[in-house]
Amino acid sequence: MTKPQKIIIALLSAFALLVLVSLGCATAYWLFLPSAADSGPAIAAAAQAPSPTPIPSPTSTPAAAATPAPTATSQPSSTPTRVVTLTVQPTPTPTLANCLDDISNFGASGLITDQEVQQYLAQTLPLDHLDGCRAIEYFHQPGSIHGTPIAGSIIPIYREIQVFAVDTQYQTSEQILDTVTHEIGHNVHKNIRANNFDLDNQWAVLYAQSQDSFARDGFGFVSGYAQTNKFEDFAETYLTYVRDPDLLRLYNLSKYDYMRVNVFIGREYGP
Repeated sequence: MTKPQKIIIALLSAFALLVLVSLGCATAYWLFLPSAADSGPAIAAAAQAPSPTPIPSPTSTPAAAATPAPTATSQPSSTPTRVVTLTVQPTPTPTLANCLDDISNFGASGLITDQEVQQYLAQTLPLDHLDGCRAIEYFHQPGSIHGTPIAGSIIPIYREIQVFAVDTQYQTSEQILDTVTHEIGHNVHKNIRANNFDLDNQWAVLYAQSQDSFARDGFGFVSGYAQTNKFEDFAETYLTYVRDPDLLRLYNLSKYDYMRVNVFIGREYGP
């Protein structure tokens, strides 16, 4: 082979090698370029776009999961705590009302003043017998329940005693004080029922015994109104223990002893 021929063959070989390398590079470019081109913009967009801000509901703060729970070693978070709306309100702490200083309008009767009623209560009854009672008020008009005339009442929920005007031939200062004392008897009985089940049960037994005694010999109750139920019997007995103790001893000595020992704690009244 001559020298010119060798040169031509070498050039052709180099050209062929160049073509093969170019084809290989082109193949690699078309194989890998699409994936890089597709992922690049997505990554860039993700890096540039801000994270969406959650929108809290009108009645709550953002979800609690967004605030990490504090641990024993971590510092308290500055994130505001969740606001909880209570569906059931807590029961308020009760206060021990006493109506001795909330007596009103007795002057309208023309028979007795507020100060005289207050003085009577302070000097005659144990002060704790007024516990739970919120007020005592006189109304210069007739009172009634379902059409039945009444001289007084105590509102069960609010424990407010109301005293009403009665027929002028019966209404006196003593009658008003009797009505007030009777209603305070209801207040005392309510306190017993709330705080001393055994003592309340003892009274229920005495009331039942009085019914038997009255059917047998006409004794047992200090008044016809006391026969109505055990509640009116308690209030009428309470009134009689204070205002006419001899009458109570005559009609029911067991009830007198109940009042003396359990209600008035040994305190007794003269005729």
